[in-house]
Amino acid sequence: PYAAGSIWTSSIFPTRVPAGQVLFTTFVGGTQYQEQAHQPEDQQKAAVHAELSRLYSIREAPVWQYRYYWERAIPQFDAHIAAAHAAIDALAGQGLFAAANWRAGVGVPDCVRQAQELASRMAESALGRVTG
Repeated sequence: PYAAGSIWTSSIFPTRVPAGQVLFTTFVGGTQYQEQAHQPEDQQKAAVHAELSRLYSIREAPVWQYRYYWERAIPQFDAHIAAAHAAIDALAGQGLFAAANWRAGVGVPDCVRQAQELASRMAESALGRVTG
């Protein structure tokens, strides 16, 4: 693979593109794909289009492509993340909860799922304080 991953942005936000078109947000780089992150913009765009075309049977040229370079876009977790998880877990017993992409996955579906689970835990915690 060339890209670290893609989000089907037009599936999440359908009004962002005209009917019959799709919009991807594709991430290039990260610890597994460092070399690709530093390639020239035109080479990146061509490689991303080639990969998406192969994966999703796209037969047309892109209507629009834009590259934005984020030096530190998606967190690259190291050994220190375990201490952060432990600290947040300890605070949950005091009613302080945290939702973050470093808790349960950086993908949009992961973040939505985590937020729903967290909201349920917070509601249960609040109910326990009211009825207890």
